[in-house]
Amino acid sequence: MVFGVIAGLGLITTIVLAVLYGIERNKSNDQQIIASNSSCTLREYPTHIIPDYPSQFWRELLVTNGSNPFSQVSNYNVYRNVKDFGAKGDGITDDTVAIQNAISSNNRCSSSLACEGSTSEPGLVYFPYGTYLISTSLKIDYYTQLVGSPYRNRLPTIKCSESFNADYVLDGNPYKATGELTWGSTNNFFREIRNLRVDMTRIHPNRSVSGVHWPVGQATALQNLVIEMSREERTQHRGLWIESGSGGFMSDLTFYGGQICAFLGNQQFTSRNMAFFECQTAIRQIWNWNWLYKSISINNCGIGIDMSVQPGQSETVGGLTILDSHFYNTRIGIITSANAQSMPPSAGQILLDNVHFDKTPVAVQSLVGEVILQGNQRINSWGQGHVYTPSSRNYTFIRGLLPPPNKSALLMEGSKFLEYSRPEYLEYSVNQFVTVKSLGAKGDGMTDDTATIQRIIDTYAANKIIFFDAGAYIHTNTVLDTDQRHSNVLSSILFTPSSHCNLFRQ
Repeated sequence: MVFGVIAGLGLITTIVLAVLYGIERNKSNDQQIIASNSSCTLREYPTHIIPDYPSQFWRELLVTNGSNPFSQVSNYNVYRNVKDFGAKGDGITDDTVAIQNAISSNNRCSSSLACEGSTSEPGLVYFPYGTYLISTSLKIDYYTQLVGSPYRNRLPTIKCSESFNADYVLDGNPYKATGELTWGSTNNFFREIRNLRVDMTRIHPNRSVSGVHWPVGQATALQNLVIEMSREERTQHRGLWIESGSGGFMSDLTFYGGQICAFLGNQQFTSRNMAFFECQTAIRQIWNWNWLYKSISINNCGIGIDMSVQPGQSETVGGLTILDSHFYNTRIGIITSANAQSMPPSAGQILLDNVHFDKTPVAVQSLVGEVILQGNQRINSWGQGHVYTPSSRNYTFIRGLLPPPNKSALLMEGSKFLEYSRPEYLEYSVNQFVTVKSLGAKGDGMTDDTATIQRIIDTYAANKIIFFDAGAYIHTNTVLDTDQRHSNVLSSILFTPSSHCNLFRQ
């Protein structure tokens, strides 16, 4: 899921989770959608290697040899281009069956099988640029990543037909006929959706449909997605639906329209760079232990965040931490039902740090309409919740301004905490990459690849981006990065650096 930059002179004990970018170009004249992370380029380019700005995305041309040695399926394909399975991407042909075949071929761990989870059959399903018309839900198998082309700041589109007949467009954990989720949401690992646009605007506004269903556990991510819904006053469309789980990370998400843009309940999530436009409610927080929101932007909405419960009910939201965020032209910023008598005492907490309420008259309001915090101001630090006194078990419920925390200059970019979106390495041509299997690494789960990988890093860290094909790489010793400018390592889906404990010497 995450690209790896290995610290110079550091020890590689676990390398990276990253993604295979199998990409082709499509010269469709469809409307261009700007990738939501395109505004977050705080560095000139993401490595010490000088870019050459190619005319073609590197993953279109990079030859890889990804595999999973533990799969029981012969000639198992980790990487799947939907067009290889018959998808047209022309906005006219129904591509539902073709895309589902791309996801589920090779007898993978799917909702149609009695499979409680598997790490033997990973899949990266790639969408070249185009518009893919679908008429029912795409069910995402276990250990699957859906990845679209981010090239030239335009995203492939999953477009729902007028006859779309399911509750979810992209379903990361389908419900069984018994009413249970296919996989326990806290055991729903190793999945990602990235670089896609979901267009629900042709679905009738009265249909209760959600763009992405995502009750997941750890090692999961949503990144660089655009979800477009009906802007009708009585629309029932929802963008992101999470009712349970133990996540997780989401970044660079943009929502347009809809009744509820993000319906969220999960133990914990880190969320950043989320933008909401013309939502009736941007975020409906139904429960959590704590949820971090960083750099969210809520624009022209009715309600920004609703974390309330009905009178007499126990609070279900543990807390919200909102950093470096902006509410614009929104009637009510946050609705809360928590107060000094709420139960449990630890629930209903809010921490605002560097949050601007612009043309938003009410920043925080109670469920009964009491204005708790006036809007139309920038809040340096404000909190709601129970404060414990030092060396005591006693606590006091407070609502009010807090002393701003000390922030190291090393962590700051102006008034905000420093942050980066994950790079796609668009600036680099294919000849800037090397693959480890082409240079002798086996990744077969049996061969000791330690010396080979060390040699590759020693040879290429200074001037190449090192790509690990999908596989299981045995390590019997620590691999050292000896280039002080930092190695840049990518991997295909999830590659596994495995250690033999009785042989591992450091």
